[in-house]
Amino acid sequence: MKPRRSEVGKDTSDAEETTSVEGEEADAAEAVNNNEGDEPDGESASDAQPAPDAQPAPAVAGDEEQPVSENDASGSSDEGCLMCEQNLDALKRLKAEYDNYRRREFNRQKDSAERGVRDLLKKLLPALDSIESATKHHPEEFSPVKEQLLGILSEEGLMITSQAGESFDPNYHEAVKHSPDADAEEPIVDNVLRTGYGWRGRLLRPALVVVKG
Repeated sequence: MKPRRSEVGKDTSDAEETTSVEGEEADAAEAVNNNEGDEPDGESASDAQPAPDAQPAPAVAGDEEQPVSENDASGSSDEGCLMCEQNLDALKRLKAEYDNYRRREFNRQKDSAERGVRDLLKKLLPALDSIESATKHHPEEFSPVKEQLLGILSEEGLMITSQAGESFDPNYHEAVKHSPDADAEEPIVDNVLRTGYGWRGRLLRPALVVVKG
């Protein structure tokens, strides 16, 4: 029975030693915690320090506003007025040149159109002569054709420039024969051999006439 008591006592002493060691470790951990609480935090202290005041940026010489004198303002205004006048004169000259160009172009187109119509009428004159000659021989058949054709061409400006009994005008008449007449005070168209025509105040063809007087 002694050996059993010896084992119980041994177990009891081991338990007491274990409890003693655990107590010492707990006291050491508590002492470490107290020391850590008493020491100040270096990082927190450095963060808590107030930041130095920001220094103002140095002024740049070009950023400062320079006062504008009255002479400078007056000079700028005069230069602006002079530039406006020059631009206005240039615009006036450009407008005048454009108006002249448009006028010349209009006159050129007008002359070209009139020249085309005049050339066409000149080409139709022999046909009118043929109709007129046919009308003298067959008036009932060709007289309506002649009147209709002359009516259409007269609307375009064609006109007859010679009639028997009118005064002789060398600008519109070409005399192919002259018969004396003591009673006539001035040369008169006695007979029209070929009708003369004009167009819008321009002579297309002079008339061949017999003059008396």
